[in-house]
Amino acid sequence: LTVAGRDISEYTVYYPSENNESMLFGVSELQRLIKQACGAELAEFEGTPSGAAIEFRFLDDETVNDGGYKYRVENGNIIIEGIDDFGCPNAVYRLLQEECGWEGLCYGDSVLAEAELVDIPEGTEYTGNPRFDYFRPTWRCDGLWLTDKIKPTEEQYSYGKVSGTTYAGHVFHANHG
Repeated sequence: LTVAGRDISEYTVYYPSENNESMLFGVSELQRLIKQACGAELAEFEGTPSGAAIEFRFLDDETVNDGGYKYRVENGNIIIEGIDDFGCPNAVYRLLQEECGWEGLCYGDSVLAEAELVDIPEGTEYTGNPRFDYFRPTWRCDGLWLTDKIKPTEEQYSYGKVSGTTYAGHVFHANHG
């Protein structure tokens, strides 16, 4: 895996001192999945980026819903920005899906296509604006699905505070009459 021609193993993951559990979950998911994909172990650092960087930031953009995100490759670095509580992990999953061909990441039953080389080119950018303000794809009435992410916390699953909303998603009803 390379970014603008530079090997991913040369990168360090940076995040701001003003962070939350969900952003740190995004950092850990990126590290875990990159290691699983190509064996590279990415170091992390709280602070100002330098050198080859993957930088996590909070996004302040009124055009992006809760859980929304942007990522881009700029000057050879990856910038991952997320709205609110779950934007950064969403950006990580979308980055690996769109740019590396990894399918089904948010469900834990994923498939990574084999490739000799994947390069994420300079100028790559993506904005994700979820259709639902509050969505929990792995919720069951008797508890959380266990995935390869083990069991994420409530904060890691959170899409932010939506007044009067508990969860949104498909509901199946059985007629036991």
